Amino acid sequence: MLVGQAPGPGGAPLGPLRGGRVGRRLADAAGLPEERLAEVFELWNLLGAWPGRAGEKGDRFPLPAARAAAARLLPLLDGHHVVLLGWNVERAFGLGIEAPLRWLQHEWAEGEMLVAVLPHPSGVNLWWNRAENVAAARVFMRGLVEHAADLREGAPRA
Repeated sequence: MLVGQAPGPGGAPLGPLRGGRVGRRLADAAGLPEERLAEVFELWNLLGAWPGRAGEKGDRFPLPAARAAAARLLPLLDGHHVVLLGWNVERAFGLGIEAPLRWLQHEWAEGEMLVAVLPHPSGVNLWWNRAENVAAARVFMRGLVEHAADLREGAPRA
């Protein structure tokens, strides 16, 4: 599963990856055509609508609303490999993950998941401007695609 912040301006309420720079960047990292991302991954957003710009440094992110949404989404994540798209999403879940692209086992009263953070793939995030980071994201995402292919025969999807 990939969990994003919110659809982009004019985006669909579910699926953080339909169109735009985020979808293109993630598709490239995964080694897939953009239209295949939703075939390989379950796609979720914490917020149902884009909250708007916050000046030149990115988008608004209403953390209290995102935390409430994360609490509602958590039961659906049970037993999955979950990639949180950006540190704002990680903060909404309150997991305390400190490094990107590393799996952490997270357990709660009703379930568990393997979870990792992929820095948000927007044009605002400078992490993606470094070639070594893009290469690491490609290794990480392509590993997930391979894992998802291995699980298609009845096990939970990535």
